[in-house]
Amino acid sequence: MRLTLGTRFSIAIIGVVALAAASSLLTLLWMWAVGNLMQEVLTNNASSVRAANELEIAFLRQGAIVSAYILDRGRPDHLRELHRWKAEFDKWLGLAQSTAHTPEEAALMQDLDHVYHDYDAKRDEMLSLYDRGEATEATMILVHDLADLYERAFSLCRDVIAANERFVDAAIETGA
Repeated sequence: MRLTLGTRFSIAIIGVVALAAASSLLTLLWMWAVGNLMQEVLTNNASSVRAANELEIAFLRQGAIVSAYILDRGRPDHLRELHRWKAEFDKWLGLAQSTAHTPEEAALMQDLDHVYHDYDAKRDEMLSLYDRGEATEATMILVHDLADLYERAFSLCRDVIAANERFVDAAIETGA
């Protein structure tokens, strides 16, 4: 049986249409799988990512408030604001610690907790000196001790965020 040119053309068109349909179906299935993966990664890591970023924000706000307190010659509302951001930092540190996924993140959280408590104690000492009128001594602590602790704590905040981003990237790559 010999196929006519029209029949061959029809078979070729049907084959191309079937190939396009199969390709589209595979693409839809792949997109569905990627969407599920992204949803799983987001669900499992959103709180961790947010906690790491909010932790950094709460820490940075404290530094700005201390500067404002000194520049504003000890206005008490700055201290109330400082206490509010200290509580925010503690809240986000606790959440970040509870959502740490890797030993690296846990170790960074522990280091940050220790450095922050040293920073907090030194800051309280500096503020106490400033409030007693010992501005020179307070400035020495601010410039020497507090600045170093601030930089170490800020660096640890950035390291926590970076470790968290590495974990999320790895989770996306491995599909978990």
